[in-house]
Amino acid sequence: MRVLPRPDAVAEVNFQRSVTKQWERFLSTGECNPALLRDLIFSSWKRCASEATSSPRRHMPMVDTNRLAASQKLNAEVVSAATEVLSSMKDVLHATRSVILLTDADGVILESFGAQRYIDYAAERNLHAGGNCHEIAGGTNAIGTALAVGHAVQVHASEHFFEYVKGWTCSAALIRDPVDRGILGVLDISGSKDTFNAHNLALAVSLSRHIQSFLHLKESQARNELLEWSHARSASWASDAIVLLDKKGRVVFGNASLAQELSRRGVRPNLEIGARFVPNGGVLSNRSTLPEWLQPDWIQPFTNDGKDSGYLIVIPRSGRSRAAFRAPTVGQPNKNKTPVPPAEPFVGIVGESALLRRCVDKARRLAAGDSPVLILGETGVGKEEFALAMHAASSVADGPFVAVNCGALPRELALTELFGYADGAFTGGVRGGRSGKFEQANGGTLFLDEVGDLPLEAQAQLLRVLQDGCVMRLGECQPKRVSARILSATNIDIHKAIAENRFRKDLFYRLASASLDLPSLRDRSDDIALLVRYFCSKLAEKYQMQEKYLDSELLEALQKHAWPGNVRELQNLIGALWQFSESQIMDLSILHASGQALSPADNGIKLPPLQRTERDEIVHALEVQGRNLAGTARHLDIARSTLYLKIKKYGISI
Repeated sequence: MRVLPRPDAVAEVNFQRSVTKQWERFLSTGECNPALLRDLIFSSWKRCASEATSSPRRHMPMVDTNRLAASQKLNAEVVSAATEVLSSMKDVLHATRSVILLTDADGVILESFGAQRYIDYAAERNLHAGGNCHEIAGGTNAIGTALAVGHAVQVHASEHFFEYVKGWTCSAALIRDPVDRGILGVLDISGSKDTFNAHNLALAVSLSRHIQSFLHLKESQARNELLEWSHARSASWASDAIVLLDKKGRVVFGNASLAQELSRRGVRPNLEIGARFVPNGGVLSNRSTLPEWLQPDWIQPFTNDGKDSGYLIVIPRSGRSRAAFRAPTVGQPNKNKTPVPPAEPFVGIVGESALLRRCVDKARRLAAGDSPVLILGETGVGKEEFALAMHAASSVADGPFVAVNCGALPRELALTELFGYADGAFTGGVRGGRSGKFEQANGGTLFLDEVGDLPLEAQAQLLRVLQDGCVMRLGECQPKRVSARILSATNIDIHKAIAENRFRKDLFYRLASASLDLPSLRDRSDDIALLVRYFCSKLAEKYQMQEKYLDSELLEALQKHAWPGNVRELQNLIGALWQFSESQIMDLSILHASGQALSPADNGIKLPPLQRTERDEIVHALEVQGRNLAGTARHLDIARSTLYLKIKKYGISI
């Protein structure tokens, strides 16, 4: 079987002559000499030998503007991820005289990246946005052929089917969905045939993996937000069947009642994590595409930035009256009692790392006072858990603990939620008026979560209340004195928000008499094993089941993960693995089968694009070779001493 040429002039000329002769022979007879042509190319030529591709062409065909606009909108997240990954590659591409093309799953080019002169050069052959590179439209080419065969492909010069691209060399790798592994698009590196380099295929694969990792990070964040949003709502229907779906209608979580209730109704959808709940292209936002058994009023969409970002479906228990099935309204006061804290207030803060223990000690000291405390930290580090523990350790522990997510308050309702309103203050208000969060927290603690997202007009009112200790309901003239310990939290850079006039400096000084900066999970990875045991124990208690455990390989993978969602992400992951596992031991096969994915942490090392690519390739090779250094060196075709140096340079854990 013929292989691609080595990069020397004689071999290249001989290769081009040989392939050209086979192409001419194929056009005449439909046959080739298998020894002189790659099987991949011959198979592609045969697919292209149809009426759709047999007529000569001078340019890549184009789709119409409506089709392009629709695809760019549908694939906006992939374009955004590629732009993020490739933004620093311009100089590298200029040096290689190449252009990177990003296509959708049908081979339609969505975006071009690289130096403008090479983008313009490619555009002369319609290798720009709107160009249709599918094999049926554009003949044998790396993009179309990669889509046809389902893996990365390199097509060089005369191997192309049509004459107009035989002066090009291209290397393409598939971009896959991080959840269901479906094809999202293709990343292609193209240039004139004299830029041929066999390593371009490895670079294309590496860049596509970077894009997939970026998409996985975004997907994990979206799933965590979705799980957090659904948590409070799902508690209202503990006896009903519940399934949580992502924005593409794929299963994120299903409770223990789900399969049984669906069976009672005579339906058996695929309930595996990552599976599409509504088959045959059904869209949850479109009633006409729903199956007959699925009632539209069971579906609650989760919206983010005005777009549906997920769905909570509550299927009432068979025989339950429709009147009993009613969703709580957004912003509805929580009438549940204040959670009863354990005897030792900080026992729920799990971890033995020095970083965490210092935070616990500081929080315990701050809890003894009455000054406002601002808790800082990334999403999911446990800010509310610390706030609840500080309340339990304070002098107002017997009073209420009222938490309010300032980031979830609609701008127009923020003031009424915080400060309440009088009877008749506005149309649609509750008769008799309603108390605000400050009044509800009187004699206890008010926890202002995500306070950095509070609208500016509400910030001004909040400052006034903190200054004089009085609140005035909307529509009333008589202030009411309240006494509540104020704890607040944010995951944004509060000093940057102040500099950008998004947060009042005077309010910051009122809220932050003291601050507590919580560490991320990746900064205390030694605590992961403890947290896993804790979450597994809680799940065993919740479901009245025998406790499950993680094997050493899966635990090691968790300890190397970057954890952008921190402890909350870990808790959600363990919950998903628990539901999916049928045995007492959870291993890597459960992780893969459940559709979950992990990304290695970068140990804080900031690398240029090419070095980052090299580091990722080494990490991948180590995983493939079972962390065998000799095998990894052979796989990478480098000396073992060179591998040692690179492992040390990039801080790779072995």
